[in-house]
Amino acid sequence: MYANNISAAEVIWNDNWTGYDKTLHFAGGIFVSGAVTAYTESPTAGTIAGCGVGFAKEIYDMTNNSTTTLQDVVVTCIGAHIGSRLVEGLYLNPNKIDFSIKF
Repeated sequence: MYANNISAAEVIWNDNWTGYDKTLHFAGGIFVSGAVTAYTESPTAGTIAGCGVGFAKEIYDMTNNSTTTLQDVVVTCIGAHIGSRLVEGLYLNPNKIDFSIKF
């Protein structure tokens, strides 16, 4: 029904890799993936969730005549990967918080 409004011409391929918008995308990826990783104890699930939110946001932008860029998705996924890895070693127990790093 709305698919007719989406076209490849609406996607910007040469956007900047830095800026306030990219900072928000990066932080959003970290936050979503960190939360999902902590809940599921799966960094893979966290990364997929973080990237999925980035894709969903850009699809939303496409359907609302907003700016859609590949760089936004990539920066969100980078943040998602980092967030899931940061939370991977975090263990929340009722009496304490543990953190471990595997080498």
